[in-house]
Amino acid sequence: MKYKSNTIGNFLKIQRQTQNLTQKQLADIFNLTCTQFVSNWERGICLPPANYLPKLCQVLNIERKTLINLILAKTEADLDSHFKTSSAKEKKNGTK
Repeated sequence: MKYKSNTIGNFLKIQRQTQNLTQKQLADIFNLTCTQFVSNWERGICLPPANYLPKLCQVLNIERKTLINLILAKTEADLDSHFKTSSAKEKKNGTK
């Protein structure tokens, strides 16, 4: 699966809206102090904590495998970008 920028965030936002939940309501379900946490997930700034994922799947009616595949694709894309950045720096500095 090719990862596109903010795929997980957009997906979570759509799923939340499909369930007719506000960011505040979702934050309350997880006993979060503010909606900023949910906003950060939806904007792709960070992922929900791993221990939230089972409940998130349940609340947003998401298949576990779907969310896992999105997270794996993002992780792979993030790692690839670090390797590419590292390789470019090594070439520039003449090291491997």
